[in-house]
Amino acid sequence: MRRLYDIVRENFAVCAALGVAVFVASPNNASAAPDLVVTSLSANVSGYAVTYTAQVKNTGADASGPVSIDIFRNTDPGATAPASGYPTSDVAGLAPGAVANVQFPPVYYQNGTYSAYAWIDSTSAVSETVETNNTFGPISVKVAATPATGADLMIVGVVAAPQQDGSLKYDVTVFNGGTEAVAGAPIGSGGKVARLQIFFDSNTAPPFLLPKGDSNFDFFDGLAPGSFKTIKFYWKTPAAKLTTAWCIIDSGQAIQETNENNNMYGPLYVDLGVDTPLNDPDLVIENFEATVQGMSISYQVDIRNSGEKSATAFTVAVVHSSEGTPNFGTVASDNKTTVFVGNGLAPGETQSLKLFWPQATVGSHKAWAMVDSTNAVVESDENNNAAGPEASTVVTIAGPDLLVTDFNVDVADNTVIYTGFVKNVGDQATGSFDVDVIRDSGVTPTWTGHGDQFKTLPGLNPGASVSVSFTWNDVPDGTYSSWIKADTMNTVAESSESNNTAGPKTFSVGESGPIDDPVGPDNECKNTAFIQAPCKCGTLTVQSGYCCDTVWRVLPCDIVIDEPDIDQEPLETDVEGFSSDDSSGSDGIGSVDPSSQPSSTDDDEDDSGCRAGNDFSTPHRGILLFLIIAFAISIRNPTRRFTAVK
Repeated sequence: MRRLYDIVRENFAVCAALGVAVFVASPNNASAAPDLVVTSLSANVSGYAVTYTAQVKNTGADASGPVSIDIFRNTDPGATAPASGYPTSDVAGLAPGAVANVQFPPVYYQNGTYSAYAWIDSTSAVSETVETNNTFGPISVKVAATPATGADLMIVGVVAAPQQDGSLKYDVTVFNGGTEAVAGAPIGSGGKVARLQIFFDSNTAPPFLLPKGDSNFDFFDGLAPGSFKTIKFYWKTPAAKLTTAWCIIDSGQAIQETNENNNMYGPLYVDLGVDTPLNDPDLVIENFEATVQGMSISYQVDIRNSGEKSATAFTVAVVHSSEGTPNFGTVASDNKTTVFVGNGLAPGETQSLKLFWPQATVGSHKAWAMVDSTNAVVESDENNNAAGPEASTVVTIAGPDLLVTDFNVDVADNTVIYTGFVKNVGDQATGSFDVDVIRDSGVTPTWTGHGDQFKTLPGLNPGASVSVSFTWNDVPDGTYSSWIKADTMNTVAESSESNNTAGPKTFSVGESGPIDDPVGPDNECKNTAFIQAPCKCGTLTVQSGYCCDTVWRVLPCDIVIDEPDIDQEPLETDVEGFSSDDSSGSDGIGSVDPSSQPSSTDDDEDDSGCRAGNDFSTPHRGILLFLIIAFAISIRNPTRRFTAVK
C-alpha cells in the first residue's frame, strides 16, 4: 500500500542520519536503476461500469520495488500533476525487462465520452533513470448505458483537493442510473432516505450498514432518474502525508436498487504535500419550487455555497412573474420578493429559504429565483446564480385565507419572546381564530389542537394584518425549534389550509448567543444583520447591524424615528423579504428555514431593531435613555421596537 512507500523513505532518511550504510545511486551507476513505463491501456465498458487494464514494463537495468499505478479521467497527469487518481492498483516489484498486466477494480461513469490516462509511480516511490515517462494516454472511453429498471445509486466521481489551511476538500458526485426516482422524505418526518457517508484515513473498506460515517449527507429531496448531485465534504484535520478516503451511498439500504454492488468508492489516496489555492465562493440554487396556496404562492429556494471560501452576506430574490429570464436589478418591487442572508454561507453550507407572494394575481405565472441578486459576493462563477422558470396558476377562490407572514424569536437570558404576524390574504373577512406557539418540535405541526401557548384573536378583514406575542419564562438551557400556527382549531373555513404555519425557528438558551453568533474574534461585533428602518439609540443613529457590549448581547432600540428626521439615505438593501420601495410587506414576505437571518416587519406594527454599543456606564446610559424616550413620546408617541434573534 502507499503508506508502505512513505515508511521506506522515512527509514532511509533515519538510517542516513544514524550513519548506517545505505546505497545511494550516483551519476556513475544511474544506468543500473529501474525505469518504469506504461506500455498500453484499455477499457472494457459494461453498462455504467468501466474496467481498465494496463500493461507496465521495467525498461531499466535494475529491479524496482513495489509501486502503484493510477487512472486519471479527463486529466493529463503529466501536464497538471493532480493530487490523486482513481482507481489505483498495486504493482509488485519488477525485474529488469519484466512486464506485468494490471486489471483495476471497476469504476462507474455517467453516459458520455471521457479521456483516460495511466500513471505509474505517481508518488515517486522508485528512483528511476527517467522520471518523465511514467504516463500513458489518453485513450477514449465511451459510456452509453441503458438505464436499468428501478433506482440505481452509484458514486461516479470523487475529487480531492488539499487546501492551504491544511484541510482536505472532497467533491463526491452521486448518480441515479436507474429509471425510477430515489424517494426522499421531509426533514424530521422519520422517513427513510439514502445517506452518503465518507470515511477518512482507513486502509480497509468500511462495512455496510454502519449508521454514520465520519461525515454524512442525507438525500431528503431524493434523486430523479438520470440526475446527479455533487456533495462537498471538508476534513479539517487530516493525517500527515498520504491518506485515504472511502465513500458509500445508501449503506443502510434504505433504497431498493437494481444493483446493490456499486455503492462503494475507494480507496482514494491523497498526497497532502500538494497545495491547491482556494477558489472564491460559488453560490448556487440547488432547488427551486413554487406552490400555490389558495390566492398566495410560496417559494422554496435551497441554496449552497459550492465554492472553497466563505460567502459574505447576500440577497436572494424571487421574481413572481416573467416570461423570460428577468433582470433582477430592474424588476419592480411589486413583482419581486427578497430575503437577506445576513450571515453568508461557509464552504459547502446549505440554506433553505421560504418566500411568499401573499396576494398573487389571478392567472398563470413563471417565477425565477436568483442567489446574490445584488452581486454583493465575488464568486468563482457568476453565471450559475439563477433558477427557473417555475410555472404556477392562481385561480379565484372565494373565502378568507390566513397566512403567517413572519415569525420572530427574541431571547434574553432564560426568557423567550415569540412574535408572529398573520394576514388575511383572502377576499372575505374571518371570524375569531386562535394562534398557537409550539415551543419545540422536530416536525411541522399539522395536527388540529392547541400547542404550548395560544391566544384568541378577533376576525380580520380582507388584506388586514395582526401581530401576536407570547412570553416563555424560565426556559431551561438548551436548543429549541419553535413553530407558530394560525387557526389551530380550524374555526375558519379558508380557501387554503396549507399556509397557516411558520417555522422552525432554531435558537439556543443559556449560551453566549444564537447558533450563528454575531461576535467575531476578540468579542468584536460583526455587522451581519439589518434592521427595517433607521433607529435612534442614545445619540447615535443606527442604519444596520448588531450591537454588543464586549460580549454578545442584542438590546432593544430606545427610540424609533421616521426616516425624514434622519439625514441619511434610506436603506437600498431589501431586508427579510420586504422591498425597500414598500416596507409594508404587502408585496412579499421572506423567511428562512432553518432561520439564522435578521428579520423585519411592518412599520405600523411592533418591529425589530438594534441598539448601538456605547461608551456610557449603565446608570448614566439609563438616565439618558429615559430622557430621550420621554421627549420622543411627548412629540411623536413612537412605536417600540425589539430585536429579534434567530
